Amino acid sequence: MRTLAGLLRDGGVDVRLDQFVEDEVSEWSRWAEREVREADLIVVVASPDYRRRADDEQEPDGTGRGVIWELAGIRERIYSDRRNHRGRVVPVVLPGQSHLDIPFFLGPTGGHRIVVTELTPAGVSRLLSYLRRSVAPAGPAPAARRPRRRPRRRPG
Repeated sequence: MRTLAGLLRDGGVDVRLDQFVEDEVSEWSRWAEREVREADLIVVVASPDYRRRADDEQEPDGTGRGVIWELAGIRERIYSDRRNHRGRVVPVVLPGQSHLDIPFFLGPTGGHRIVVTELTPAGVSRLLSYLRRSVAPAGPAPAARRPRRRPRRRPG
């Protein structure tokens, strides 16, 4: 994850990853909720562990509980406005992983996904291109047009 995050940051993407702030955060549930709520895009990296947690299979030792909060926020964003948020959640398959490890609610077999061929700048180029295109800053708003007025006729 850190390698992918580093490559995306090098490519100009503002990456928020729990591993970057683990010494600073005390309430992971609030941190996860805020990050999901404020994110322009959410990259979901497919893995057997993530899929298992998404399918509500908790680890016996409590590992991965933060994923549950994260997933709840992602599901809520999609459910509340499927048309606008579906493309904002980007399933990503890393080298050596399978698209079948994408959580079910994100459509592992028929949904959109990006496959990273290798953890190099070239290998993440398709993902970078998608992320840049999806959060491209909007251009300046068009100037409001003033209604054309007909000249007044002066009385005679």
